[in-house]
Amino acid sequence: MNGLFIAFLCLTGTIQAVLAFIPLEAGIGILLYIGIIIVAQSFQETPKEHAPAVALGIVPALAAWGLLMLDAGLRAAGQSLHSVGLAAFGENPAMHGMISLQQGFIFTSMILAAMGVALIERQFKKAGGWSLTAAVFSAMGLIHAYELRPAGIAARFGFFEAPEFTVSYLLLALLFFTVATVTGKRKNPANTAGSPSRRTHPD
Repeated sequence: MNGLFIAFLCLTGTIQAVLAFIPLEAGIGILLYIGIIIVAQSFQETPKEHAPAVALGIVPALAAWGLLMLDAGLRAAGQSLHSVGLAAFGENPAMHGMISLQQGFIFTSMILAAMGVALIERQFKKAGGWSLTAAVFSAMGLIHAYELRPAGIAARFGFFEAPEFTVSYLLLALLFFTVATVTGKRKNPANTAGSPSRRTHPD
């Protein structure tokens, strides 16, 4: 019912009318409370050994929040990321990483969390599959690809739009599949001596 109500507000354009009656501060408080409950439930309702994967999945959302705060601060000072440019932040790769994680962060959160669970469970083929999924998404521009515009940060869709991430995910997939192959051989060693012969017993 909540989803239907939000969809109705967005599709009919009446969300501005609702904001005129409900203070923005009240809405933000509710969203903050919901976020706290969701994060707490994420740790409580999953196996405790999966906690690192849950924490990993939160990282892209934190990057998106940090970027929102940074952009809001710059605009309050009459600037923007486009006018300042990434060069103003020096050679620190944190800014590029923050923006890259912010792009498509919902997809990235799910993929990284699933990848983390697969690694914790030592299911390396599944981890490799999620790495390939991330490689495809980054190659299409669904995650990580961006460009700075005067209006803000925009996604850049197309082919091979985030090449450094695509290659990195492909290398991760190769690593995970290699580990899966090696561990699989260790669990099922080849019997070089051949199968044992059947013993015949006298009647």
